[in-house]
Amino acid sequence: MRIFIHSLKLIFDNFGQALRLTLLPYLVVSALSLLVFPLSGGDIRTASLLAVVPAIANGITALWAAVAWHRFILLDETAVGWMAPLKWDRIGAYFVRSIIVGLLFVPLLIAFAILNFAMMGLGGDAGTVAAVVVMIFVVLVISYRLSPVLVAAALGTSLRIAQAWEATRGHAWEFLGLSVLSLVSVGVVGALT
Repeated sequence: MRIFIHSLKLIFDNFGQALRLTLLPYLVVSALSLLVFPLSGGDIRTASLLAVVPAIANGITALWAAVAWHRFILLDETAVGWMAPLKWDRIGAYFVRSIIVGLLFVPLLIAFAILNFAMMGLGGDAGTVAAVVVMIFVVLVISYRLSPVLVAAALGTSLRIAQAWEATRGHAWEFLGLSVLSLVSVGVVGALT
């Protein structure tokens, strides 16, 4: 709960800076997305191909925003006008480490798929739902424990996965609570929009 409240406080206390770090890039991505269908001439195949451009732009923008936010909070690096500093080396490092962290989940997801099939046989739909809920929370808790690796990438420092895991030891229950609050928040925002 403490981590969640602190995160919200950081956003609301620095809302103007958060907008300056993210608004313009996301407006550009939104404009690209809106142009896909008109530029395709109504052809679904062409629209699908053109949709790759805003999808890639959205991915770069998300990485850019994450790096800029970490650097603002921890290094007090502010936006220049309405643009976050564009640090390609940090964005690239963040992307690479995100892929590495993501690959660590492959064996876990395979194990959960096997568990899911077993639960389907034992408990039907209820077993499947239970397996999915467990999987979501386990993945979120592990993600939070490994997230310092990504923060280090944004800052330009070195932190190995084992070091991040060791540094977050003993905080699993806090991360579980944070996972619950995060999912509830996403659900509330989704219901309101």
